[in-house]
Amino acid sequence: MKRRIRIAFFIGSLDRGGAENQLLHLLGRLDATTFDVHLILLHDAGKERADGLVPRITVLDHTDESFRYPGGRLARASRTTWKLQRCLRKIQPDILHCILPTACVLGVAAGRFAGVPQIICSRRALVESYRSAGVLTWSDQQAMRRADIVLANSAAVSHELCRRDGIRPERVRLIYNGVDVQAFQDSSPNGLRSSIGAPRESVLIGTVANFFAYKRHVDLVEAARMLVPKYPAVRFVLSGREEGTQSMVRGEIERHGLQPYFSVLDETPNVVPLFKSLDIYACSSETEGFSNVLLEAMAAGKPVVATSVGGNPDAVADGVTGILVPPRDPARMASALETLINNADLQRQMGRAGLRRAAEKFSLDAMVQRHQELYSSLSRA
Repeated sequence: MKRRIRIAFFIGSLDRGGAENQLLHLLGRLDATTFDVHLILLHDAGKERADGLVPRITVLDHTDESFRYPGGRLARASRTTWKLQRCLRKIQPDILHCILPTACVLGVAAGRFAGVPQIICSRRALVESYRSAGVLTWSDQQAMRRADIVLANSAAVSHELCRRDGIRPERVRLIYNGVDVQAFQDSSPNGLRSSIGAPRESVLIGTVANFFAYKRHVDLVEAARMLVPKYPAVRFVLSGREEGTQSMVRGEIERHGLQPYFSVLDETPNVVPLFKSLDIYACSSETEGFSNVLLEAMAAGKPVVATSVGGNPDAVADGVTGILVPPRDPARMASALETLINNADLQRQMGRAGLRRAAEKFSLDAMVQRHQELYSSLSRA
């Protein structure tokens, strides 16, 4: 009997996030007759989300998931690299797949020490969203350069890896994120409209994004300021985890007297019914690797207005499934939203086109199949 390909996946944790969700989808769908899967985590946050998906999970108990905090950074990294290489020597994987920057930096170093034959690093964002100058930039670049394959999830990320980090094009692979279209089709609205007191006739515009500065929630607030005088029934919903800018965004809403038109919600564990409750999805980010929420909005059959940054043009067919606008341009965002507010038929038309695009180009089956093909090809290298 042919031996299964042994893969060790390494990520910081399984706390809620786009990369973590994509990994869980992958783990749950890999062909168990072909692949022998191990999961290594820096922390146990969200570990229970992998229950039943992976037979073996190792938690390294790294004291901090990120390199953003300087105190004792080198000592922490050294200890964790030592733990990880010992773990890899026991597992003896054919392939080590590292996901997100911290895991890539530590994983490449430990994987080389442990003699892992093939190392993959996944880059899932443009570097302006997470890199700072100095040793962190250098470490991230070195990890990408020492990996055997670097996976990108959008054309923009692929180009940046080659242009900015000097990775040879033949070592870069593009695999788009996937979305569970059926889960969105099987779901119903969650009563969001009534729970926030929105009129039945109102157009509900929403965004699901943690409150990072680069998500530019303030641009959507400014666009709303332009729209509300003409469309007093319009309502806006912002849902996401606080990451430093939520108070500022709330302050902008209050400064413009827009409190009756905005609902700011905490992170929603199950976003599927929320998407089904919206009429239009809006993304005002100034940088994106590849936005899972755009795929989710499309899978829910909603038209999208998004900034033309990063992987957004890969996801949204401009003029077909939504409207792309320049970043940091609230006036253009307001104009695009107004086009959809005024045309319910166009909303439905773009929503149907987005659903078809999500099902045809960004299915979970396609995402998993491309990973399996990559792993199989590396095992034969």
